Amino acid sequence: SKITGNMGSTLLELNVRKSLPAVIPRAQGPKGLVVGVDGGGTGTRAVIMDEKQRVLGQGESGPSNPLRIGIAKAVSNVREAIDRACAEAAVHRDDISNATVGLAGARRKDIHQCTLEKLNECLKEIRSIELLPDGEIALYGATDGEPGLVVIAGTGSILLVMPLRRAVATTFASPSERLTPSRLIARASASSALVANS
Repeated sequence: SKITGNMGSTLLELNVRKSLPAVIPRAQGPKGLVVGVDGGGTGTRAVIMDEKQRVLGQGESGPSNPLRIGIAKAVSNVREAIDRACAEAAVHRDDISNATVGLAGARRKDIHQCTLEKLNECLKEIRSIELLPDGEIALYGATDGEPGLVVIAGTGSILLVMPLRRAVATTFASPSERLTPSRLIARASASSALVANS
Protein backbone atom coordinates (compact mmCIF):
# COMPACT_ATOMS: atom_id res chain seq x y z
CA SER A 1 0.00 0.00 0.00
CA LYS A 2 1.08 3.56 -0.70
CA ILE A 3 2.23 5.68 2.27
CA THR A 4 1.49 9.40 2.02
CA GLY A 5 1.96 12.52 4.13
CA ASN A 6 4.33 12.99 7.06
CA MET A 7 4.48 9.28 7.87
CA GLY A 8 5.84 8.49 4.38
CA SER A 9 8.56 11.15 4.55
CA THR A 10 9.60 9.98 8.04
CA LEU A 11 9.97 6.37 6.87
CA LEU A 12 11.90 7.51 3.78
CA GLU A 13 14.25 9.56 5.99
CA LEU A 14 14.86 6.56 8.26
CA ASN A 15 15.70 4.34 5.28
CA VAL A 16 18.14 6.93 3.89
CA ARG A 17 19.85 7.24 7.28
CA LYS A 18 20.28 3.44 7.48
CA SER A 19 22.06 3.40 4.11
CA LEU A 20 24.59 6.16 4.98
CA PRO A 21 27.97 5.13 6.40
CA ALA A 22 28.58 5.87 10.05
CA VAL A 23 30.26 9.24 10.59
CA ILE A 24 33.09 9.21 13.12
CA PRO A 25 32.83 12.21 15.45
CA ARG A 26 35.71 14.68 15.08
CA ALA A 27 36.95 13.92 18.61
CA GLN A 28 37.49 10.26 17.63
CA GLY A 29 39.57 10.98 14.54
CA PRO A 30 43.10 9.58 14.11
CA LYS A 31 45.71 10.98 16.48
CA GLY A 32 49.47 10.64 16.74
CA LEU A 33 50.21 11.06 13.05
CA VAL A 34 53.47 12.58 11.89
CA VAL A 35 54.39 14.70 8.88
CA GLY A 36 57.71 15.08 7.15
CA VAL A 37 58.45 17.94 4.78
CA ASP A 38 61.24 18.37 2.23
CA GLY A 39 61.48 21.89 0.85
CA GLY A 40 63.91 23.64 -1.44
CA GLY A 41 64.28 26.18 -4.19
CA THR A 42 62.03 24.30 -6.64
CA GLY A 43 59.21 22.84 -4.58
CA THR A 44 57.97 21.45 -1.28
CA ARG A 45 56.58 18.00 -0.54
CA ALA A 46 54.87 16.74 2.63
CA VAL A 47 54.22 13.12 3.60
CA ILE A 48 51.91 12.05 6.44
CA MET A 49 52.57 8.73 8.16
CA ASP A 50 50.99 6.79 11.00
CA GLU A 51 52.81 5.06 13.85
CA LYS A 52 53.45 2.01 11.62
CA GLN A 53 55.16 4.23 9.02
CA ARG A 54 52.36 3.77 6.50
CA VAL A 55 52.04 6.70 4.12
CA LEU A 56 48.52 8.14 4.42
CA GLY A 57 48.79 11.23 2.27
CA GLN A 58 51.15 13.42 0.27
CA GLY A 59 51.00 17.04 -0.76
CA GLU A 60 53.04 19.42 -2.88
CA SER A 61 53.43 23.18 -3.16
CA GLY A 62 55.87 25.82 -4.36
CA PRO A 63 59.44 26.52 -3.23
CA SER A 64 60.31 26.96 0.45
CA ASN A 65 63.92 28.07 0.66
CA PRO A 66 63.66 31.03 3.08
CA LEU A 67 66.90 32.56 1.78
CA ARG A 68 65.47 32.80 -1.74
CA ILE A 69 61.81 33.65 -1.24
CA GLY A 70 61.64 34.93 2.33
CA ILE A 71 60.51 33.28 5.53
CA ALA A 72 56.80 34.15 5.27
CA LYS A 73 56.41 32.70 1.75
CA ALA A 74 58.53 29.64 2.59
CA VAL A 75 56.38 28.84 5.64
CA SER A 76 53.19 29.47 3.65
CA ASN A 77 54.28 26.88 1.08
CA VAL A 78 55.17 24.39 3.83
CA ARG A 79 51.70 24.84 5.31
CA GLU A 80 50.09 24.43 1.89
CA ALA A 81 51.95 21.15 1.25
CA ILE A 82 50.92 19.86 4.69
CA ASP A 83 47.30 20.88 4.11
CA ARG A 84 47.25 19.07 0.77
CA ALA A 85 48.69 15.96 2.41
CA CYS A 86 46.02 16.24 5.12
CA ALA A 87 43.31 16.50 2.46
CA GLU A 88 44.58 13.36 0.71
CA ALA A 89 44.77 11.50 4.03
CA ALA A 90 41.34 12.84 5.13
CA VAL A 91 42.80 14.13 8.40
CA HIS A 92 43.21 17.50 10.09
CA ARG A 93 46.37 19.32 11.14
CA ASP A 94 45.52 18.77 14.80
CA ASP A 95 45.71 15.00 14.20
CA ILE A 96 49.47 15.47 13.67
CA SER A 97 51.60 15.19 16.78
CA ASN A 98 55.07 15.74 15.28
CA ALA A 99 56.50 17.43 12.21
CA THR A 100 60.02 17.32 10.83
CA VAL A 101 60.63 20.04 8.25
CA GLY A 102 63.82 19.92 6.19
CA LEU A 103 64.44 23.15 4.29
CA ALA A 104 67.23 24.34 2.05
CA GLY A 105 68.58 27.58 3.48
CA ALA A 106 67.67 26.72 7.09
CA ARG A 107 71.20 26.12 8.37
CA ARG A 108 71.98 29.74 9.22
CA LYS A 109 71.16 30.31 12.91
CA ASP A 110 69.13 33.53 12.47
CA ILE A 111 67.15 32.11 9.54
CA HIS A 112 66.59 28.85 11.41
CA GLN A 113 65.24 30.58 14.51
CA CYS A 114 62.91 32.97 12.64
CA THR A 115 61.62 30.21 10.35
CA LEU A 116 60.94 27.87 13.26
CA GLU A 117 59.05 30.62 15.10
CA LYS A 118 56.92 31.28 12.01
CA LEU A 119 56.27 27.54 11.52
CA ASN A 120 55.08 27.25 15.14
CA GLU A 121 52.84 30.27 14.63
CA CYS A 122 51.29 29.08 11.36
CA LEU A 123 51.05 25.39 12.32
CA LYS A 124 50.07 25.81 15.97
CA GLU A 125 47.83 22.71 15.85
CA ILE A 126 50.93 20.52 15.53
CA ARG A 127 52.36 19.86 18.98
CA SER A 128 56.05 19.55 18.09
CA ILE A 129 57.90 20.92 15.05
CA GLU A 130 61.54 20.20 14.29
CA LEU A 131 63.30 22.27 11.62
CA LEU A 132 66.44 20.88 9.94
CA PRO A 133 68.53 21.82 6.92
CA ASP A 134 67.49 19.67 3.97
CA GLY A 135 70.91 18.00 3.86
CA GLU A 136 70.33 16.51 7.28
CA ILE A 137 67.09 14.78 6.29
CA ALA A 138 68.95 13.44 3.24
CA LEU A 139 71.62 12.09 5.58
CA TYR A 140 69.05 10.54 7.90
CA GLY A 141 67.19 9.06 4.93
CA ALA A 142 70.37 7.53 3.53
CA THR A 143 71.70 6.15 6.83
CA ASP A 144 68.49 5.60 8.83
CA GLY A 145 70.34 7.11 11.77
CA GLU A 146 73.24 4.66 11.49
CA PRO A 147 76.87 5.66 10.87
CA GLY A 148 77.44 6.73 7.27
CA LEU A 149 77.83 9.71 5.00
CA VAL A 150 76.09 11.41 2.13
CA VAL A 151 77.41 13.74 -0.56
CA ILE A 152 74.99 16.10 -2.28
CA ALA A 153 76.22 17.81 -5.46
CA GLY A 154 73.65 20.06 -7.07
CA THR A 155 73.11 23.80 -7.08
CA GLY A 156 74.99 23.67 -3.80
CA SER A 157 77.27 20.91 -2.54
CA ILE A 158 77.56 19.39 0.93
CA LEU A 159 79.07 16.37 2.62
CA LEU A 160 77.49 15.16 5.87
CA VAL A 161 78.59 12.35 8.16
CA MET A 162 76.44 10.36 10.60
CA PRO A 163 76.64 10.67 13.56
CA LEU A 164 76.84 14.44 13.19
CA ARG A 165 79.25 16.33 15.40
CA ARG A 166 78.33 19.65 16.94
CA ALA A 167 80.84 21.45 14.72
CA VAL A 168 79.13 20.08 11.61
CA ALA A 169 75.52 20.81 12.47
CA THR A 170 74.21 22.22 15.72
CA THR A 171 70.51 21.66 14.94
CA PHE A 172 70.70 17.86 14.76
CA ALA A 173 71.13 15.62 17.78
CA SER A 174 72.14 12.00 17.47
CA PRO A 175 69.19 9.58 17.88
CA SER A 176 70.33 8.54 21.34
CA GLU A 177 70.17 12.15 22.57
CA ARG A 178 66.56 13.20 22.07
CA LEU A 179 64.69 11.31 19.36
CA THR A 180 61.42 9.82 20.53
CA PRO A 181 59.68 7.09 18.47
CA SER A 182 57.29 9.64 16.97
CA ARG A 183 60.21 11.94 16.09
CA LEU A 184 61.99 9.04 14.38
CA ILE A 185 58.88 8.36 12.31
CA ALA A 186 58.60 12.06 11.47
CA ARG A 187 62.18 11.96 10.21
CA ALA A 188 61.38 8.86 8.18
CA SER A 189 58.41 10.75 6.77
CA ALA A 190 60.66 13.70 5.89
CA SER A 191 63.05 11.29 4.18
CA SER A 192 60.11 9.84 2.21
CA ALA A 193 59.19 13.36 1.14
CA LEU A 194 62.79 13.91 0.04
CA VAL A 195 62.84 10.71 -2.02
CA ALA A 196 59.49 11.56 -3.61
CA ASN A 197 60.76 15.06 -4.39
CA SER A 198 63.88 13.75 -6.17
